[in-house]
Amino acid sequence: MLFDTLFTQGFTDEEIKAMVAHEIGHWYHLHDYKILAIDSANIAVLVIAFALCINNKSLLASFGFCDLSNFVSLLIFTKLSEPISFITRLAVSAVIRGFERDADLFAAKNHKEAVKTSLIRIF
Repeated sequence: MLFDTLFTQGFTDEEIKAMVAHEIGHWYHLHDYKILAIDSANIAVLVIAFALCINNKSLLASFGFCDLSNFVSLLIFTKLSEPISFITRLAVSAVIRGFERDADLFAAKNHKEAVKTSLIRIF
C-alpha cells in the first residue's frame, strides 16, 4: 500500500518509484480480482456448509441435542469449520505471498537495486 508517509520517511525517488512499480505489478497481474475470486469462493463454501449444518437433525443428534436449534447449529458449525478455516488461511497466505513475489519481480525489472534497498528499509 502506498501512503503519503513514504515521502516523509526519507525514501529516495528511486525507492518510491520501485514501490509504485510494485503496486502497478499487482494491477498488471490482476491480483485484486484473483483475491476477490478466492474470497468469494471461500464465502460460498462456508454458506453452503452452514446450510448443510443448520437444523440438521442427525448432526444435532450426534452431538446429543434432541431439539432443532439455529443457535446450536451455528455453534456446531463454528467448531467444525475451525480446522478447515485454518487450512484455508494457510493456502490463501501462500497464494498472497506468491502475489507479492510476482509484484516484486515486476518492480525489479526496472528498479532492481531500489527494490532491494526499499525492502530493507521497510523491514
